[in-house]
Amino acid sequence: MSEDTTGLAERSRSWVAPAVVLGVAPAVGYFVAYLHELGFWSVFDAPTPNITIDLGSIAGAVLAVLAVAVGIFLVLNITYTLSQYASGHPVSRILFAVLGPGFIFVYAAWTIFPKQPAEWLWPIPFLAFLLALELLLPLLYQRTRAGYAEKLAAQAELESRSRSLISRFVHQTSTRTQVFLIAFLALLYFSYATGRASALNDSTYWVRTGPHTQYVLLRHYGEDWFFAPVDKKGHFHGVMQVVRADSSHAIDLTRKKIGPLVQDCTWFAGCHPTN
Repeated sequence: MSEDTTGLAERSRSWVAPAVVLGVAPAVGYFVAYLHELGFWSVFDAPTPNITIDLGSIAGAVLAVLAVAVGIFLVLNITYTLSQYASGHPVSRILFAVLGPGFIFVYAAWTIFPKQPAEWLWPIPFLAFLLALELLLPLLYQRTRAGYAEKLAAQAELESRSRSLISRFVHQTSTRTQVFLIAFLALLYFSYATGRASALNDSTYWVRTGPHTQYVLLRHYGEDWFFAPVDKKGHFHGVMQVVRADSSHAIDLTRKKIGPLVQDCTWFAGCHPTN
């Protein structure tokens, strides 16, 4: 291959990554915004409406995810630096291998849900179980080894020869692929969780005052405006209303501090109206 052809190929490859990023950015933005809205509606005991995504919702969702991602990157950098200092001891390697990713995930959930401990405490028992399993398995499978360090080394060697699906994936995929997969799963979580946190923590809404109750504007998609009834304390109760707003049907709204609309929200048990 001539030098000119080689240079042309290198220049072509240099344009591939930016072109791919620009090509997938709109789809990723739409995807993030849609998950953000799904997370928002997961808090309320109501069917999810037909979600419509516009540029405003995309920008809001992407900014919310980026704000969390910046903090997570700083913590990830610190955790990685500490893991390099502790990599010489087998027990330290296990601690960082199990607790490092778990700590980063719990920290991420805490930054998103600082006022809802149930949203970020639930992984801790699972992490404790994994850590206990990693520390106890060498004692069970390597009873013939003398010291605990030798047991850990022998167990690591045994697991490196394992033919499980996870071990095959780790050994047969590149680091870039694994990082991409982790980043994709993190994007799913951050997008959904920031929308959920918005519904739990927002305290300022547009409010429509009816004859006997107030209605909080949760979202509007096109001409469909979704209102939640609230009591005198600003707590969500009753059945949501969908109002079609157009030029012939004006809606009088007032900006108020109100809420929180719901309480006791967990990933597994759902949400309960505030009493």
